[in-house]
Amino acid sequence: MIKVPKQAVLKSVLIGITTAFIVNVGAAILDKFGMNIKLSSFLGSFLGLVYNFVMQFKLFVTKLPKNRIPYIVITYLLSDIIILVTNQLMVNNGIDHEKEYKTYLPAMLQDYYVNLIRLLVGGFVWVILSYPLRRYWVFA
Repeated sequence: MIKVPKQAVLKSVLIGITTAFIVNVGAAILDKFGMNIKLSSFLGSFLGLVYNFVMQFKLFVTKLPKNRIPYIVITYLLSDIIILVTNQLMVNNGIDHEKEYKTYLPAMLQDYYVNLIRLLVGGFVWVILSYPLRRYWVFA
């Protein structure tokens, strides 16, 4: 396993927070322009993952031995595909069942249902898939 300095971990977390911002704000902006909610969710996630890949690559991968870079790039891209597909399927499920799930929210949050679903799914996917895939597969 690769030993990562604490400063790099902090930068990685900040990149992750920025990624979450790009994903959710980007999708919300596309929603405001009248784009289909599922498509805007996908595009927001895709743009966020591209940003995250580029920034994490600069932070971690360029400091590794040259013979490890192809493996890491390939596994990172594969993990991003898994993350993107899982995230999108779960967001689509939340959107498809909006009438059922929305009733569990307080009235003041019901107008923000789609944004809440994106945030909840994004957090869940990060904890269950994104972090473990990258930590124990990509950078193992």
